[in-house]
Amino acid sequence: MSAYLAVGCYSRQPRASKSQENGLFIIKLDLETGSLKIVSKYNEVQNISFFSKFKDHLFAVSEDNQSILHRFKIRFFEARSTEANGRIERTPVLELEHSSKFDVAGGCFISTNEIEDKNGVNVAVACYDDGAIKLFKSDENGLKEILNGLKLKDCVDPNSDRQEAPHAHCILPWKGKSNTYALVDLGADKIYQVKTTSDSIQIDESKTFKAPPRSGPRHLIFHPSLPLAFLITELSNELYIFSTKNDELSILNKYPLIGYPQSTVNYPKSEIQNAAHISLSKDGQYILCSNRGKINDIIVFKFDEEKVTAEFLQAFSTGEFPRYFEIIDDRFIIVANQKSHTLVVYNFNNGQIDSSPLYEMSLESPVAIFQL
Repeated sequence: MSAYLAVGCYSRQPRASKSQENGLFIIKLDLETGSLKIVSKYNEVQNISFFSKFKDHLFAVSEDNQSILHRFKIRFFEARSTEANGRIERTPVLELEHSSKFDVAGGCFISTNEIEDKNGVNVAVACYDDGAIKLFKSDENGLKEILNGLKLKDCVDPNSDRQEAPHAHCILPWKGKSNTYALVDLGADKIYQVKTTSDSIQIDESKTFKAPPRSGPRHLIFHPSLPLAFLITELSNELYIFSTKNDELSILNKYPLIGYPQSTVNYPKSEIQNAAHISLSKDGQYILCSNRGKINDIIVFKFDEEKVTAEFLQAFSTGEFPRYFEIIDDRFIIVANQKSHTLVVYNFNNGQIDSSPLYEMSLESPVAIFQL
């Protein structure tokens, strides 16, 4: 059995350490051995920083001075494996259908939200560099920007290094609310509730959550069934657990992501220490977060649904700059190490990541992974 992954890479300088031909790869994960194999490469897209999927379409965003939203049709073909087992396998192929360039820099996050009339899907894009969001409609006619977007205004300190301007870092549908998004702004220490109509997009100021000063909120995820959300803060390196009752965020608990005995400096020359990615295991039992900079590791917490608490289990050291990781079937962790230029596969069992990797693949500046 196999799983297939779309992997996005920084492929153009200065985001990549060196330029490469392809910005997107389809990679096969062997679910028996944990080995990886490149199935296909795509040179028509570059600097792919994030993915989202809706039905048989994969969406990807190019992070650059002019961001580009791409839509791929996911097609499958059946072929007999060339490996010893010789099984018939369904292998995905991506067909680039549409690309929409827009004059906003730093597209870094995308999410999809089904349209109420079922005629297509809305695709929201967060753009870090320019502190803005864009909203597109994807339907049988292609990709079309449906609103002029939203340019954020607030920041913490114009003289600071990272919070000198608004920096939209995450936008996703607000769970349980139609035509509403959660928008995370690292530059302003705020999480906005954004409402959209057919002709407007605006912030509901009464629902704005102010994160702790200088925390730098990065990525938010909603619990699939409980009125809860989880946030990592990039600058203060923390995990927050929120209540989402009454469609508002309120802090229930917070936990550090660094400072544990196992969390050791493995790249002392780095000038930063920032949190990067957060994910919840499929069974809902574990919260995983990654750190990058001087300390490069994945922190595993055991999540107690009844108490709404997180218990530290493990700080697992990785390669340099684990920008992203993907949990596969609650059995494997695949880590994208941006600055050591590797994809590494580990066993994941009952909240523990095995110390010995199952497989390591060299790949220039991997920054995003998505299971197809």
